[in-house]
Amino acid sequence: MRRYYTLFVMLGLMVTNSSHAQVYYIAFNPFDCSNHLKGIELFTDAKNSIYFFQEEYKIDSASLRERYLFSKNAHIVFSDSLFNQYALNGRSAICNKDATLKCAPSRFDKKASDFFIKMTGEKQVDTFELNYPVAKISISKYQFTNDGKVYMLEAFDNSITLYDMLLQDTVYKIRMEEKAQRDAYEKFNSGDTSAYLYYKAGTSKFTREDLSTFKDICLSNDTLYAAVSNYYFYIGGENMNDSFFARFESINAYYDGQYIATYIPSDISDKLLDTTKIFTAEPSGLYQYGGNLYTAIYNRDFYKGPESYVIGKYIIKEDSLIRVAKLSDKYKKDYNYASPIYSDKFFVLNKSPELFNVNTQEVVDLNYFNQEFLSGKIIPDFPRYVNIDFKVTGSNYNVLYYDGRSELIWHYTRIDRKTNAVLFDKIIPPLFHRMKVVIDPYDNNSVIGFFDNNKIIRYKVFGN
Repeated sequence: MRRYYTLFVMLGLMVTNSSHAQVYYIAFNPFDCSNHLKGIELFTDAKNSIYFFQEEYKIDSASLRERYLFSKNAHIVFSDSLFNQYALNGRSAICNKDATLKCAPSRFDKKASDFFIKMTGEKQVDTFELNYPVAKISISKYQFTNDGKVYMLEAFDNSITLYDMLLQDTVYKIRMEEKAQRDAYEKFNSGDTSAYLYYKAGTSKFTREDLSTFKDICLSNDTLYAAVSNYYFYIGGENMNDSFFARFESINAYYDGQYIATYIPSDISDKLLDTTKIFTAEPSGLYQYGGNLYTAIYNRDFYKGPESYVIGKYIIKEDSLIRVAKLSDKYKKDYNYASPIYSDKFFVLNKSPELFNVNTQEVVDLNYFNQEFLSGKIIPDFPRYVNIDFKVTGSNYNVLYYDGRSELIWHYTRIDRKTNAVLFDKIIPPLFHRMKVVIDPYDNNSVIGFFDNNKIIRYKVFGN
């Protein structure tokens, strides 16, 4: 371990004249390479930092302090569970208290430090200006990572952008590529290799939109899954001389921005050209939990109208997406705004205060609103209350929803998980009423409003 001596000397040299009282929680792996550990000494204060080592180093605790020049005030904890909680895939990391925001030491420069401090700060209202238009109206989905990055699904551009908020830099952009489309149409048509070109040529008669469109995203460890809506047409009618236009869903998988595979849900893989069944997913509520993928498919018969809005539980087996359970089809003939919003092993639907458990399939009415339906809207029976975001913490359910009776009024409600009692239901200030709003992924006490292209506004709703 002698070759790491210089690096640990750097770690022990803390900036003592920092004006910030920021507390850092640092997972420390002594055998990380020098490139990963570079910068770990920046903007930290020994008196306001806690270091987590694996338990095997406890026997050497005295020599650790002496050899690596830790101050006697440095707070060192030897715990495998805490190290794993704060580490970044087993490697050293600088974290916030809840380990929801982590930064590799090699990325922790002055820019990252300043952003880190703001994101973990105690201001009730704070504004962040980024180098990317994260508040564009065309961004339909945000998927935040625990290392300060965010995947953004951009509807108009039909792309997925990974942006590093700590370094304020675009990591990469995913676009719909031909191979992914070919794979989807081939699998949808039982291995027919000519299907892609057939539908591509024929679909242009119906629309100028993209043949395949990203509709939803979810992240599972290092794999990004994307729900894709694919146009196709088929022949039907009483005399089989009518053309019908529809869509089917596929799921793309990506690793480090590179396309891996396409999966077709097993309950739509037997699609035939002369069927009147339409399979689509807009949006799909795509989610991964416990080794399973969850996605919602809306089934409709062209002649009979809506049948059901099905949330399916799937496993990936070889190159297939096999449905193993159907979680909910209770919204028959009523699919509008029924898209599921997931957190942990639970989900809520957009227009219902009911909570679903994906393991037990238990349904609980949390009763934080009594739904009404508004007349005079473009869509009949437009719901007054609509859930937008949902996060589960150790002791609470947190739901962000709006009241659309006049202009949007945002509510953030907190519910006790043991009793299902509503603890708080707070209205977000009018400043946010015209913004897109989500629960802060790094601090569930706060919400984030997307404002003015490059700006986001963070508002603390609840105290710690």
